Amino acid sequence: MSLLLTALPVLTAIGLLLVGRGAVTAAVVSAAAAAVVGVGTGSLSWNHLGEAGEYGLLTLQVLLILLFGMLLAALLERSGAMAELSRFLSDSVPTPALGAAAVVFGVVPFAESVTGYGVGVTVGVPILRALGFAPARAVILGMLGLNTAVWGALGPGTSIAAQLSGQTFRDVGVFSALFFGPTLLLVAASAWLTLRLRTGEPDSPHSEQRGLTAAIAVFGSALLLWAAVLTVNLLIGTAVAGVLGGLIVLIVLFGFFRLRRGRLPARRATAVAGLPYAVLTGGLLASYAAYAAWENQLTAILIWPPVWLAAACATVFFIWRRRALLPEVPAAVRRWVPVGVSTGGFMMLGWIMTVTGMSTALGEAASVLGVWPAPTLNTLGGYLVGNTTGSNAMFAQTIASMAAGSGADVLLTIAAANVACSLAIIASPPRLLLGMQMAGANPASDQRPITRILSAAVCLNTLVITAVLTAAVRLSSAA
Repeated sequence: MSLLLTALPVLTAIGLLLVGRGAVTAAVVSAAAAAVVGVGTGSLSWNHLGEAGEYGLLTLQVLLILLFGMLLAALLERSGAMAELSRFLSDSVPTPALGAAAVVFGVVPFAESVTGYGVGVTVGVPILRALGFAPARAVILGMLGLNTAVWGALGPGTSIAAQLSGQTFRDVGVFSALFFGPTLLLVAASAWLTLRLRTGEPDSPHSEQRGLTAAIAVFGSALLLWAAVLTVNLLIGTAVAGVLGGLIVLIVLFGFFRLRRGRLPARRATAVAGLPYAVLTGGLLASYAAYAAWENQLTAILIWPPVWLAAACATVFFIWRRRALLPEVPAAVRRWVPVGVSTGGFMMLGWIMTVTGMSTALGEAASVLGVWPAPTLNTLGGYLVGNTTGSNAMFAQTIASMAAGSGADVLLTIAAANVACSLAIIASPPRLLLGMQMAGANPASDQRPITRILSAAVCLNTLVITAVLTAAVRLSSAA
């Protein structure tokens, strides 16, 4: 098979995305192109379907996570639970800087890790607006909160990267958490600069003090999130790392708010609004513990994230018992269809390219360049597709082959590319549009500066991750 034919499916996907045809068209057409090339060259046959069982199960899990995650977000919004939780946070924070830190490193990471696909922005941006931030700054801070996309929607993108590269889900999660540190520091610096520009004139009497307070809040929260995510990956599991990481940041910050304000504005409605999240988080943790103690078919099913996302949705119906919630089910399904089709298409593309050897051939051809292009390649994928799932489905096997062909550590390379891809979504046009809509931003005056700032952060992050990966590969080779 010629190199041009091998690259044709990926080039088709990238080309369609660049001309604005959308993720659904790009996924379906590129997967079809991969199938045609595979069948035409004899490298894809009906026999391969017998090998698709495990990957098919993973695809089903990913699609169900997306479905129930989107439904949960819609139900919480319609029931008023999200509004109550937003009120509680905005009324609790002593200063806007502390509120921004709570949103960027607690609220949005938690919400995004539960539901994924930019839903965290729909939670965080309205809170930032309630804290008094102008639309453009609220969008920037809200988008920076999507920093845990590696673990977004309980980690299907990372699971795909592990599956296609021959690594374990836990190992990719742990090493992604290690690379996550430099990314979080960059996010913290970007958030602090955004807050610093908001404090008024540089020579105002209290600007230096406010700048120091914001720096402590932002960088302290970032370091806490890093430590929490790494610890959860190591001790509990990758799927819940983002959920528990964001939750830990919120618990610590609310403890601090309690000391500052004396009493938090919680009420019975606040506790009730948090019950669906409690069912989801508690159920997953209990299932992991049960699976570790009694590994059997039942506990293996219970650790499936879709099971507890569905349970959280059922909890909303049980608590509120409103007929008004029922229309959200078909509405969520309609919103899920394009997301599901595009995700499934990209996963099919990745599987076909893997079993036919196309990804391996591309990776071997690119291995002469070393591993430094890997983070850039996945950054491009994350920017174009808008999520880690589709990008890893397209590029994970190619990146793994690139690393193996150049003699580099595959796990290090996959983890670095995974983290680079995860931050790229903050500049992805669909995500930016969502954030601007939630903030009521003016496209004519706000879109250009927002895009410029977030794109600069993405490019700088890719450079930093590439430098860290290069150093890590050299150290592992020397060892």
